[in-house]
Amino acid sequence: MATLDGQTGRYPMLGWQKRPKVGLHEFVWVARNWGEIGFAPESEPNLVDFSKDGHIDIYDLMMLGESWWQDLPARDAFEPDEDFSSGQLPSGWQAGGDAGWLITQHAEDYAIRSEQIGDSQCASITLTRDTRFLGRISFDYLVSSEEGFDGLAFVIDGEPQAKFSGETGWQTCSFEFTPGEHTFTWSYCKDSYWQAGNDMGMIDNIQFTEE
Repeated sequence: MATLDGQTGRYPMLGWQKRPKVGLHEFVWVARNWGEIGFAPESEPNLVDFSKDGHIDIYDLMMLGESWWQDLPARDAFEPDEDFSSGQLPSGWQAGGDAGWLITQHAEDYAIRSEQIGDSQCASITLTRDTRFLGRISFDYLVSSEEGFDGLAFVIDGEPQAKFSGETGWQTCSFEFTPGEHTFTWSYCKDSYWQAGNDMGMIDNIQFTEE
């Protein structure tokens, strides 16, 4: 049974609704805090601010309803994706092209890097997300390659956004996206001739934010 204000049994959970899945009490919290703005981090409305936009509104109710219907945890559509600190590739990522991507350690953190490839080959990895809102994707990247030829390309839904090459060191970039489902692709590709540097690309700290 759910707990609300220290009492149990007032708003029962269904059998499949074990934590972290939602229960009827989350709907009650959304209803009684509807329109709340500027609440404290440890407050009740903060627990159901699934969109993390600082107020309780239709977006929180939509996320809650989807969680109820699909038997999934309610989550923030814009919470940071895995920063790979677990040392494992998160679910939802798919490798493609001629080679995949590997978890690697840098400094005291983890990132993913392209596997070694030959001339005229690419190592690609994709992430598909239903973003729902107008927003931005940001990520950190590092490239060590033949400048101007080999490099890391970033693509959204098949549309090239940027290519990074040379010795970049760690940098951060961001790109806009529209509401809806999108496929984000990172590809490290080589031309048919020379090589330079460590011949690889790395990414970390992928984050989605609402505009």
